[in-house]
Amino acid sequence: MFEEQIINFFGEWGVFAVVIICACMPLVDSKIAIPLGCATAVWGSSAMTVWGATLVSFLASTVAGILVVLLLTPIFNRLKKKKLGKYVVQIESFLEKKMKFFNRPNKKKQVKNTKAKTMALLITFYALPLPVFGIYSGAGLSVLLNLKVWQRILCLVVGNLLNCLLVATLCVLFYSFVPLILATLIIMLILVLLWYLINFLYGIHFKRKQKKA
Repeated sequence: MFEEQIINFFGEWGVFAVVIICACMPLVDSKIAIPLGCATAVWGSSAMTVWGATLVSFLASTVAGILVVLLLTPIFNRLKKKKLGKYVVQIESFLEKKMKFFNRPNKKKQVKNTKAKTMALLITFYALPLPVFGIYSGAGLSVLLNLKVWQRILCLVVGNLLNCLLVATLCVLFYSFVPLILATLIIMLILVLLWYLINFLYGIHFKRKQKKA
């Protein structure tokens, strides 16, 4: 009954649309799109196969990630000149904190090794199916790293592929637990969003107290 209502609401091709939309969303991407697409508890007999959901999710999230890599810098530069500039600075500082993950040395004789290490760590950053990691934060982070555009895109494609394969493998091995996996990931996502919201509100409150003082 529930499955029929979901299918009637989204239409015959709704599962494809939902997977594509989720795969392109920040923080959500493939780690939720894949288990959602193959969840028979949601879609019934219209659910996609695990590997079908994986392919659709990989293609959609990869295209979204490449667009972020190519467009983020010019968009940020333009927004800095407008009222939204302070928020852009906050996003950049957030990404810069994550650059500790790379811990790159600055010695010139180690440039080649450093670049290879940086690319390997960036691929790992994309590959981890956790709420804080993913396409958008990884793509944003890659813009701040000393990498060429083709290297950023290569890291994104390889890392995202590993991410999708890892999530798909978990769904295949624990197919009967896909609804539980999906619910766990959604709960983790909600907790992360709440943590960022609390920190954001606390920051505003702290600044107001400083102004009053």
